[in-house]
Amino acid sequence: IDLRLEASGQEWQVSEIASMGGAPPELPEPEESQSQDAQGSDPDNVAVQVLESPSIELPSSSRWDIMQGRIDDRLLSMMLDLSESYTISVAVLATGHPVNVFDSPSESNHTRGRAVDIWAIDGVTVAELREAGTDGPAGALMEEALAGGATEVGGPWALSTEHGAAFTDLVHEDHLHVGFKQ
Repeated sequence: IDLRLEASGQEWQVSEIASMGGAPPELPEPEESQSQDAQGSDPDNVAVQVLESPSIELPSSSRWDIMQGRIDDRLLSMMLDLSESYTISVAVLATGHPVNVFDSPSESNHTRGRAVDIWAIDGVTVAELREAGTDGPAGALMEEALAGGATEVGGPWALSTEHGAAFTDLVHEDHLHVGFKQ
């Protein structure tokens, strides 16, 4: 469930339920094909690889986004690349993310299927990993995403590398944002 909160004096109040996570998609019956395995999935398909990866933990809404074809293959490939070094726990892909970038009129690349938010690495929350600094797993994953071609990388630190720069702000203190602008 995606809740919106507002500060009211010293307390937080729920102001809106933005998403209940949706329902499982209706999937077509698998077609017979030589490239499909016994379960009917195409093992060369990057979406199937992400869905079946033991190193990528996905909430149901993110699984459904992938199954519905809403997520850009570049992002799925990036997730697979990052999961070669780490177990990544996804908070959100498209469904459940606000349409606009926080405090901005710009449409979020999550909405377009071009961004992922990662809340934990190897079972440790990004909030906890901040103590390790940029030399720890969260900083290393940010650098790896930039080196892999991501054009939007955000987290607890603003990094500058030979492959690009990462941003930080209050919203990205507890998770990593990895995406593609175009």
